[in-house]
Amino acid sequence: MGHEQQLQQHVVSETRNSLLREKSAGAIQFVVDRLHKACPDLTPNHLTIFSVVGVATASALLTFRREDASLKDKALTAGSLTLAVGATLLDALDGTLARTLEAEKPGSMNPEIGQLWDVLADQTGEKAMAWSRAVQAHQRHDRLGESLALIETVASSLPSSTRAFDEMGGHKVPEIPPGLFGFAGTHLGRIALGIASTVFPEIYGVPVQELADAITIISSLLTAAGRLKIGLSDDPATLPPEIRQQAKTRFKALALFTGLSLAATIAFYKYLNHKK
Repeated sequence: MGHEQQLQQHVVSETRNSLLREKSAGAIQFVVDRLHKACPDLTPNHLTIFSVVGVATASALLTFRREDASLKDKALTAGSLTLAVGATLLDALDGTLARTLEAEKPGSMNPEIGQLWDVLADQTGEKAMAWSRAVQAHQRHDRLGESLALIETVASSLPSSTRAFDEMGGHKVPEIPPGLFGFAGTHLGRIALGIASTVFPEIYGVPVQELADAITIISSLLTAAGRLKIGLSDDPATLPPEIRQQAKTRFKALALFTGLSLAATIAFYKYLNHKK
């Protein structure tokens, strides 16, 4: 019972504070317990790597479609969708597995490194899908879709960066802001829209990719602005020093990652529009 209580205590915390996390914790723990029993050597890093590779592979495969309703196209679509969804589900398990391993062997997990690795992996997966959407839009001669996908690669980094900034200053922020746009500005919302619009950029003539990327960009900017307002407020710091230090490390890494993403996106745009 002590083991279960320890795990339950860490499901929701000052920074992991969403209702969705609380409600899904039992189901995720159930899956992780059985996965850990079947594969005792599996680590959170393994799940993170599988997730990033899966999303990146699915994103790359989709650029080979020719939109001709052929069997090959249908197979690429079905395979990529399955791979992307499966990889995303794996990503949802790594934190719970880390807490399970830490409860079994205290001191075996490094939360600062784990959180840093996880957030950078999340960002990498989002960028891979956005670049895939840009390539597909370029192949369709859809300049607006291409531009929105490339802008989204940078905008999607802002909510995580501003959250780290807030927590670095000791301020708590809602993990999932209220409203549909608030949800769309989180990693979960962005990944859901990203998978849908990467796999199905158009449905019966409706520009799903353009709409989804526009929503993601607006939501990311609104979420980042709301979080930045919290971080710049005069409210007293309430988070403990260890959480603030972890956030500081994440903020520095995300700032560097965002800069690299911007440079890569500019280079990617030039490549798409200047290749022979």
